[in-house]
Amino acid sequence: MAQLLDLRRKGFKPACACVYDDSSDLFKEAAQTWRKAPNRSAGGVLHARIQLDETDLPERIDFRPLTGLEVHLLGFRGDERTVRLYEAIKRTGPQLLAALTTTTLMIFKKETGDELHPNP
Repeated sequence: MAQLLDLRRKGFKPACACVYDDSSDLFKEAAQTWRKAPNRSAGGVLHARIQLDETDLPERIDFRPLTGLEVHLLGFRGDERTVRLYEAIKRTGPQLLAALTTTTLMIFKKETGDELHPNP
């Protein structure tokens, strides 16, 4: 998150941000190197990647750098925690926020609010 905060203060806005609630080495690597590796499949734009630790409390994380961004939340630590993270991120005013639980696809759009879609 510190990398994104620093870049946002300098006026940079990534195409989107992916928030990974997982401690695996793959997500740690992605979170550490995202600003050096543009997304080739999206025309070379940067997608911010943020990795959360299991000890991070969703309500205490400063998600303000996500304000105005398209955010994809990938919660791998259970539905309850994913919903808590979704609500915490939503309070910062993202342009769009999407998160999947075992039963629901949750989408928040700044213009229209929450949409809940059953996950088959």
